Amino acid sequence: MIVNFCSLNNLKHLCISTKQSYIIESNEYFPFEQIQLFIDQCCPRQTILKTVILKFDCINFSQTMWSTIVRYKTIFDHFHFYATFRLEDKLWKNTIISSLVNQFDFYIEDGDPLHAQIRFIHVYSLPFIFNKLHGFISCEELSTRSSFSSVRHLYIIQTRLARRISFASLINRMPRLMSIDCNLFFAHSHRMDIPEVLVNRDNFIYIRIFRYVSHCMYRECDCHDLLPQFLHLMPHLQDLTTSEENFIDGQHSFPTIKRLDLRQSRFELFDNLIRYIPHLSKIFLGVIPSNSRNLFYLLKSLFIQMSSLELVSFNNNVQCNVKVKSYKSAQQVLVLTKRMNNRLRYLKLDYTCGIVAFYLQNL
Repeated sequence: MIVNFCSLNNLKHLCISTKQSYIIESNEYFPFEQIQLFIDQCCPRQTILKTVILKFDCINFSQTMWSTIVRYKTIFDHFHFYATFRLEDKLWKNTIISSLVNQFDFYIEDGDPLHAQIRFIHVYSLPFIFNKLHGFISCEELSTRSSFSSVRHLYIIQTRLARRISFASLINRMPRLMSIDCNLFFAHSHRMDIPEVLVNRDNFIYIRIFRYVSHCMYRECDCHDLLPQFLHLMPHLQDLTTSEENFIDGQHSFPTIKRLDLRQSRFELFDNLIRYIPHLSKIFLGVIPSNSRNLFYLLKSLFIQMSSLELVSFNNNVQCNVKVKSYKSAQQVLVLTKRMNNRLRYLKLDYTCGIVAFYLQNL
């Protein structure tokens, strides 16, 4: 444990954050004492250090740490704090809420009205100045004491609950939102636990990146109709990642989408891609076709009929003794495809780390 730091007498701005991770338990034993020691020893001159920003994900709450946070809010001119606390039981939730002072607010994530346990509580200082918001459920859950106009990236991750997920009023609360990341679990084993997702009717005019991954075992479920509703409200979307297979309804085209990631999908309707998403530059697909002929005709169709296409990538998670044969097959397909026209003469093959990528070298 480090106990001695050199004083940073000229430091004016300090920002410390945990690394963002989808592994919930990653910061369970977060050593806040080290950060406190660093700030108290290295930054003794609060008149010089004007701005301190602390952002922590998935950490355990402690009264000692919270007392320090409240103290920092009073001594620094600009102190901004945003943390996601893990909750073991409802008692911890009450403890945290009762400890909040006027300069802080909170919202609760993954609260299931059918169960007493709550998983996360998000605590932030006022005003809210961060560009990322995690654990969103609805604008109704957010306090009116703060504006969230600084938010550019919204995360709805690993949501498994019976409460309604609502996008209503989102444009008003976060008018400059640029990306939305949805990872939704639909608990269809208990019909009453299916969360209702309310899609906003206003256009998300600034959204450029949308990730929508849903987990549902029923192919005919209504939840699969949600993605087309979202896409129609994103007129300037450029980057789409999804696990859905039938998100193209045949009635609307998406000319602004440049990057499409279908690695978690079983999508096979490539003619629809050519027709309804004509300006793609990068496509990421799942398992590579095992048949060389099928792979050749797929690449031929995509690269010839989509003049803007630059890259087609496949996952190739095969056994080691099959990789050599698979690589030779991909090389043969590359040679055949390069003969199709002058543009494809510049087609290259990259075969590394379980990824097979066919791409056009810069002309």
